[in-house]
Amino acid sequence: QQQQQQQGTARADLLQQHLDQERARASSAEQQLQDLRHRVRDLEAAVDQAQGAQRRAANLQDQVTELRTALATERATVDGLRAQQAQQQENHHLALQQVEQRFELQATSLRTQLEQQQQRRQQQQQ
Repeated sequence: QQQQQQQGTARADLLQQHLDQERARASSAEQQLQDLRHRVRDLEAAVDQAQGAQRRAANLQDQVTELRTALATERATVDGLRAQQAQQQENHHLALQQVEQRFELQATSLRTQLEQQQQRRQQQQQ
């Protein structure tokens, strides 16, 4: 009977060891699961940050495109104004040439009149 008790005790001790080992494995597996959950949360947060950065980059790209379009429009406006200014300068130059020609014609006409008056006076004095 004592031998049976010792065998029963030994078997109980062995079962207790197996139970303790299984509890340790379960605890280890639970810890690994917790670690994996934390890692998944960290990765999800990193993905969210990356997606946010990607959205911001896309918004910046849209802004760059808008600015380039606005710049092209402004350049076209400036080019148009420069062409208009050049045409106005040309028109002004032509108008000045016409005025100069008129003044030269008037000056020539006045000289001719003066010469004719002087010739008449000389003729009258003779």
